[in-house]
Amino acid sequence: MSFLRKLFGPKLKSSTSAADQTSTNKTQPARTPPPQEPARGGSPDVAKANPPRANPDLPKVNYAEQDARHLVESQHFEVPVATQLAKVTGEIRQWYRERALAYTGRFGGRCDDCARLLVRSDSYLTGTNGAICEDCLNQTLFRHINWNEALQNLQRWIGSSGVQVPPRVTAAAQAANQFIVDHKLQGTVDSPLLKEVEAAMGQTIALLPVLKYETGAVLADGFVVELALYGPNPSVRGNLTSVPVAIVRMSKLKRLDILNHRLASLPDTIGQVTSLEKLTVNRNFVTHLPTSLGDLAQLRELSLYDNQLVSVPDSLCRLSNLTSLILSNNRLASLPEGIQSLQSLEWLMVGHNLLQTLPAGLLELPRLKRVGVEKNPQIAGTSMPVITALREKGCSVDL
Repeated sequence: MSFLRKLFGPKLKSSTSAADQTSTNKTQPARTPPPQEPARGGSPDVAKANPPRANPDLPKVNYAEQDARHLVESQHFEVPVATQLAKVTGEIRQWYRERALAYTGRFGGRCDDCARLLVRSDSYLTGTNGAICEDCLNQTLFRHINWNEALQNLQRWIGSSGVQVPPRVTAAAQAANQFIVDHKLQGTVDSPLLKEVEAAMGQTIALLPVLKYETGAVLADGFVVELALYGPNPSVRGNLTSVPVAIVRMSKLKRLDILNHRLASLPDTIGQVTSLEKLTVNRNFVTHLPTSLGDLAQLRELSLYDNQLVSVPDSLCRLSNLTSLILSNNRLASLPEGIQSLQSLEWLMVGHNLLQTLPAGLLELPRLKRVGVEKNPQIAGTSMPVITALREKGCSVDL
């Protein structure tokens, strides 16, 4: 069962059972179908003239049970915590389903996101921005557990159609977000590891939908998949002098950023994080790299900008999937002779070093698009034939 189905239950249907329909007919007045108008490109005037209508035939849904099950299965919350959070979010979900998602205004158009043709049996939302179907709206609003953001997105879609988010729902969103902050690590698979990293840094790690320029982590199914550890700024470094050992045990980690800290080296065990695809260790004091770095077979981007590297291990040339290598602002006197093995390499930035020459192996890299070698005083005199040949192949070289 997909994430969306777990979170939102079965797809809404236009018809109900005969008994339910009979009951509905007794209590509900006859409704005139809305006019046949295109769904895309709605205007404020059209929205006001044809306000969306709530669907009285919506089936009852146990939101607390649905949300609790989702939090346990997909987010790995413990059952008591999931049950508490589900109660908090019930107010939001009830309003969302009955007063927003059920709105049906114009038929005959297509969903603005997936372009699927919308028919009467669909549940979709129309507003001044067009129309959007149930599945796409679910993905847009609830891709991450951030209820304030979800309500803002919903209000944006409704536009000026006259529907406003009630204060009680906004308050519930704030309460739900605070609850998640208070319990953010309970029940997640990697929670003990994140707590170890927090202790090493002396800083709280925020859970984020996507990494920004701040300390934070991105979770997927309870595992840390992206982790960023930022020091205050380049002139005021952070507390980390070594990579927390807990990071090596994060089995699903794909991206690791450690910036503006005091690392002198990377641990030999870094090669055990074989899931890594992007590694950034900028503005530290790293002087050497472990040979195990070559074991990161999935690594596509490696950045060690502004450190104190004096050499690069030959094992780095085993990174056959590497597309970007940034080693600028270090103390490198040479590059590995086996660099021609990096057949996927597209970007090589080695400016502001002490390089004497460029290896001829660069000419054997078929995908190389750009090489930065500025502020290496000896390069222009000793490696001009290599630079000329690279440019003739269409590779940009910055001197």
